[in-house]
Amino acid sequence: MRARWERYAFSPTETETPLVSVEDRGRRLGVGISYSPIATLNLDAGYREERGPGASSHGFEGTITFRPAAELSLVAYGSTLERPLEFRFQEASVNALGFDAEWWPIERIRLAVGAAHYAETRDRPDAAAFDWNQTRLMARVTLVLRSGTDAVPLPPALPPLPRAGVR
Repeated sequence: MRARWERYAFSPTETETPLVSVEDRGRRLGVGISYSPIATLNLDAGYREERGPGASSHGFEGTITFRPAAELSLVAYGSTLERPLEFRFQEASVNALGFDAEWWPIERIRLAVGAAHYAETRDRPDAAAFDWNQTRLMARVTLVLRSGTDAVPLPPALPPLPRAGVR
């Protein structure tokens, strides 16, 4: 389980604007939980929220990670984000669904592929309410570089030598 809470405030600017009230403090919070019912499966879920000057947001996220073999990882994830736009019109929300697969055939090479779909909704009465929906595809090759000292484990520790005159 995890939790986070933060409160912040900005220093006064010593300026005045008639008929305008500006917020100068806010808060952020997040909670979540991870659970592994079996060694090869991990479930993770969380909630986050931010309220403060400018805009605020809140949303949920979840991840399912499955490792059927030591060299293979399969991940499915989803999230939602609601953003009331304080200084603009109405609200916007984004929902995401995706998956990633990573395989390391040898110790120094990792291969990965993934896809994600993002669906955005903007509740606006003007021309800026256009569609930001998108699907992203990903492919990655990672070559692990390291020095020779990282590749060779340290020898086991030796017991200390006895000192002269001490038994």
